[in-house]
Amino acid sequence: MFRSPDSDRKLPFHPNCTVRDALLWYCDITDMPKRSLLEILASYATDPADKAKLLRYVHEDKVRG
Repeated sequence: MFRSPDSDRKLPFHPNCTVRDALLWYCDITDMPKRSLLEILASYATDPADKAKLLRYVHEDKVRG
């Protein structure tokens, strides 16, 4: 994990990582996301509705462990 330059928060990707590189090298977009990834994304969500939706997915049975 990488650290954000302006906080102690861990980043899932290198700070200079492009969306293309993240999808190409870090994410498996052909399968259901892992609960851990959804939790990380929820922690970065700024919209409460988006955060709630991501956390709701964490508790669904369809998501990979």
